[in-house]
Amino acid sequence: MTTEKDLKMHVRHHGHPCAAPARPATGRTGLCLILGTCVLAATAHAQAGASSTSGSSATEPSLAAQDQHGTGGSYASAGGSYAGSDYSWIPYTRRGYMGISLGKSDYATPCGQAPLSCENRDRAFALYTGGMFNDFLGLELGLRHYGKVDRAGGEARAYGANLSLVGMVDMENINVYAKAGVIYGHTKISADPLSGVSTGTKNGWGPSATIGVGFNFNRNFTVAIERNRDRFKLPGGASSYVQSTAVALKYRF
Repeated sequence: MTTEKDLKMHVRHHGHPCAAPARPATGRTGLCLILGTCVLAATAHAQAGASSTSGSSATEPSLAAQDQHGTGGSYASAGGSYAGSDYSWIPYTRRGYMGISLGKSDYATPCGQAPLSCENRDRAFALYTGGMFNDFLGLELGLRHYGKVDRAGGEARAYGANLSLVGMVDMENINVYAKAGVIYGHTKISADPLSGVSTGTKNGWGPSATIGVGFNFNRNFTVAIERNRDRFKLPGGASSYVQSTAVALKYRF
């Protein structure tokens, strides 16, 4: 018969018979080592990805910077030299564009000696397309119509096609430009016989000039305010300037 003393001696040497067997320490230690290695590898991979992303951001130009110079372009180097788009409707140019302008004309044709009507203003509009030889100099072809006004008991109207050199300075969000060239214009004048104003139609060449300032909304669209001044031939051998102040919308290819 087993005594209490014999039972205590058995527990001391062999453990309690109902206790769970002890797990080897080596298995738990190995699992910890594996988990630790995985955590270190994941941390190193994340740090490498962050370094790669920050390096790319430091060397590549941002989309906001590209937006200031039109679409379809590329940067020749990490320094941000803009290569530009090769597409243009004007031969031997690149970074092409097209635009439309709407505004008010300002006529200065004669009103005659009699107290007759002498309006100065009407709606004016223009269509044009152009391209750049380089970052500062380009060429533009356009059509311009100054509407018609009641003058000297009749009407005066002027329109034509112009070819101009364009000088432009394109900054962060603003561009300033000037155009100088020629216009082949057509004028038509009717008047009261008592006005003393020569009537008829006249075609001919005259100087053309524009100054303006544009605001770049994104890589494609620019809105500008501009002042135009063209000289037209008049019936009877005289000539007269017609001007306009307009708002222009330009789309870059």
